[in-house]
Amino acid sequence: MKKMYLVVLGLSLMSTQYFYAQSIHGTFYNKGTNQIIDDAWVTFYNEKGQKIIEMMVDKTGSFEINSKNVDNVQKIVGTADGFNSAEVVVSTILDDLEVNFTLTKELGSTKTSKDGSGRSSKSTMASASNAKDLLPFYIQYDFNSSYFTDENRAVAFQLLQYMNINTSKSIVVRSYVETRNNGQYNAWMGKRRAQRVIDFLVENGISPSRLVKDVVPLAQNVTARDGSTGTAKDFRRCDFLVL
Repeated sequence: MKKMYLVVLGLSLMSTQYFYAQSIHGTFYNKGTNQIIDDAWVTFYNEKGQKIIEMMVDKTGSFEINSKNVDNVQKIVGTADGFNSAEVVVSTILDDLEVNFTLTKELGSTKTSKDGSGRSSKSTMASASNAKDLLPFYIQYDFNSSYFTDENRAVAFQLLQYMNINTSKSIVVRSYVETRNNGQYNAWMGKRRAQRVIDFLVENGISPSRLVKDVVPLAQNVTARDGSTGTAKDFRRCDFLVL
């Protein structure tokens, strides 16, 4: 049986490749240390973008699934807390495929809220609960997406300009996670949306030490803002607060 082997680098970008496999298996690695990542998960999606199945890796950072259990798989996403995710597109599964995810550390500091009160499980710079001043602009992503639209990019440039002018200020990039359903996927998407903003700022010269990622899980609706309409749209929002 022919065996296909693929290494996927986690750079928050989709890697588009086409392979054929009867089974899919692989291991997660930290690119910086080459050590395994044992707290990661892999998600399979069909051609409509619908999640088929999600599974955690074992203590060796590995996963394996028979392709017969994954109908119409079109995309595989590898995710781990604190790392950029990686994606690969596959076609009809006919042979054996090994997909190893080599993930890079996310840029910027990380703060994950337990709830909306501002309590933090980890923070490398400052508590996001200290951020009181809400900037008047925000980013609202498209449905099921963490990629910038032209409008999103314009707002990101506006934030970049603010930080370049106010060099003593740090910014909390806050996204929201609905926990009432599909919580794990929503958490992944919320982290990815906030990280998209942080990556943009760092790539344009902002120090990671001035940025805090704040992902807030909520069991109730997000407070709406001027110009944002609909509960679902507000859960796609990233707000910016001054520290």
